[in-house]
Amino acid sequence: MSTFAACSRVPGRPRRSETGDTLIEVLLAIVVLGLASVALLLAFSTSIATSGEHRSLTTVDTLLKSFTETAIPQIEQNYVSCANASLYATGGAEAVSFTMPAGYVGLGYSVGIDTDPTAPVYYWNGTTFVTGTGSCTAGSTAPEEFTAKATGPYGITGTITFVVNDPSAPPPPVIGAASRLVFLNSPSNTSTGTAFGAQPVVAVEDSNGNIVTSDFSNIVLSIATGPSGATLSNCQVLPNWGVDSFSDCSISEAGTYTLTATDTTDSNITGTSGSFTVGLGASTFTLANPGPQTAGTAFSDTITATDANGNIITSYSGPQTITLSGPSNSPNLTTPTTTVSVNFVSGVGTISGITLVDAQTTTLTATQGANTGTSPPFTVAPGPVSAAQSTVSASPTAVTANGIASSTVTVTLEDAYGNPLAGKTATLAQSIGAGSTISTASGTSGAGGVVTFT
Repeated sequence: MSTFAACSRVPGRPRRSETGDTLIEVLLAIVVLGLASVALLLAFSTSIATSGEHRSLTTVDTLLKSFTETAIPQIEQNYVSCANASLYATGGAEAVSFTMPAGYVGLGYSVGIDTDPTAPVYYWNGTTFVTGTGSCTAGSTAPEEFTAKATGPYGITGTITFVVNDPSAPPPPVIGAASRLVFLNSPSNTSTGTAFGAQPVVAVEDSNGNIVTSDFSNIVLSIATGPSGATLSNCQVLPNWGVDSFSDCSISEAGTYTLTATDTTDSNITGTSGSFTVGLGASTFTLANPGPQTAGTAFSDTITATDANGNIITSYSGPQTITLSGPSNSPNLTTPTTTVSVNFVSGVGTISGITLVDAQTTTLTATQGANTGTSPPFTVAPGPVSAAQSTVSASPTAVTANGIASSTVTVTLEDAYGNPLAGKTATLAQSIGAGSTISTASGTSGAGGVVTFT
């Protein structure tokens, strides 16, 4: 008969399991989830805004430098002694003519001579720079210091001072037409499918090595030297006053490379990067399923070097030292194969001489540095019966030959590594004691490899 323990409860007040959550608890949960979502959105928005601010700040700095390179020769050509800033500012009689590159029009960038009273023109009096036209000698060609101001998105502003009619300044270079491309920064060593740690930076130069700051031609990159079949991908670039900075570039296969930069407006204008190495991506090896195996019997398995996208890295060749792991030691503590040398040809190799010793279902993992891969599961069966490893015992060990007394004989069948063998037939045979008999002569071993005779 079954018995059940009775449970009692206080009447009149429902348990939570009967009523569910209260309305207030549900509302509180919704509020908490809402606050968490808002926090995540704010963090994401802040990250995007910060990244945009850094880009804007860099572009404003470049804009100021480009503007001053344009403004100095124009002001010197149209020099007016004791002039104020408004003369050369937008709308002034001698306003500096500067064309904003098309790629930046409408994005919130502006630049010009600063007319703010806090940034006055400074005049050279023979000893130092001073402010106020009263300290300037009319008709003088003495140096004058102006301030340029640029603004960009996110409220970013920047200023830079520059001097005109500076007798100590070298004459501005005469910049010729674009003649060549120069890698100011070559790609750094990396791994397959991973963006270069140092991305390419390419300058457009004239024949004298001056950067052509007025050049906004599109520059494209391609692989100059390296393994066949490799691809260069994901490159992003924005032309920027004669200097193109790339981002997100990566290469699909391992090997040693150089890149070629080509001006799309004139394919004869090119440049070549320095040499760099792309290693095997930190992705993976792929191992085939070796199928059922037997403890102590050597076998082979196929291993393939692949990138993060599962593509075979055909440039991965030659002898490589591979570490194997996964299978256990045998019951008698014999260790399986752990280190092998594999000769890869076009990304594919054969691991030979693998010997496992523990009867089990297992997987095989191959590792080389950060590169690793695991086979599908497979089984390892015990090896043949080992007389040296198997045991026979009797209890009691001695009996009286009276036809009544008996002894239990236990046989444990194991292979050479201590793995028990089930389903094997053991037969007892007399070796001494003529006239005596054994009541049970044979039996089949169970899961632990044990056969019992009585």
